[in-house]
Amino acid sequence: MTYTSQETSVEAGRPVDIYDFTLASQVYRYTSAEDDQVVGGNTYTAIAISRTKIRQSQEQRQATLEVALPSDAAFPSRYVTSVPSERARVTIREFHRADGDLATLFVGIVKSVAFDQAGRRAVVAVDPPIAVTARQIPRFTFRGQ
Repeated sequence: MTYTSQETSVEAGRPVDIYDFTLASQVYRYTSAEDDQVVGGNTYTAIAISRTKIRQSQEQRQATLEVALPSDAAFPSRYVTSVPSERARVTIREFHRADGDLATLFVGIVKSVAFDQAGRRAVVAVDPPIAVTARQIPRFTFRGQ
């Protein structure tokens, strides 16, 4: 079966999300599956990771996606003491266990990382790349004598 036929099937689909968090030259790979997954020669670690629904709207600048994962995972641990100087990127892809066809669901830039009161969960807010254009940019960056 193809990816599309499994995705639209009521009973045959068994989707698995895989997450690539890229910060500078370091890549953190996680999966929502029950066990570690090897995709494209890369191992994705199975952790309790979830995401909000991906919204499709005309106003993509406001389509922030939230990814929740344990705060002791390697990626959110980088944000505990200080915010890294580089911006992290997130790629979320999906495949079905019956076939190896990958579909890219979302690509974005980490906006913030928040930790819950107990310190057990981290919520990563991810903006689509177009959201960067919504920022106010100073009109004048220099001034003559």
